[in-house]
Amino acid sequence: MKRVKWFFLCLLMIVLILVLSNKSLYQEGNPVPLIIGILKLEFSDETLVPLNYKEKVSYLIKKDTLNSEFNLVSQSLDRYVELKLSQGWLFKEAIGSGLIFEHEDHLITIETKMFSKHYMIINEAIDD
Repeated sequence: MKRVKWFFLCLLMIVLILVLSNKSLYQEGNPVPLIIGILKLEFSDETLVPLNYKEKVSYLIKKDTLNSEFNLVSQSLDRYVELKLSQGWLFKEAIGSGLIFEHEDHLITIETKMFSKHYMIINEAIDD
């Protein structure tokens, strides 16, 4: 019985070390908002989840199961564009990994980047 406990304890330690040393988990800084966002995407019907970072406004989206790529016909990106439209922004175009919006002659570029092969992070610039 003691051997089984030691085996599971060692296995748990190895798994914790592997998870905590995963550099991709820390590429956005604090991984807690990202982990919470991934859990919300996986266990709910949400397609767009805000990430609670103090220094920036970010969203997490999951790749659609019907589309093999992230693109402008993606329901997840459409959901983000709808959010910006409801805030009074007009979608102009997508250039590379940026989405360009216009509001009263003010242009902003929203940065999108892949977090993994299943998730994309959308970062908005914060005006000071």
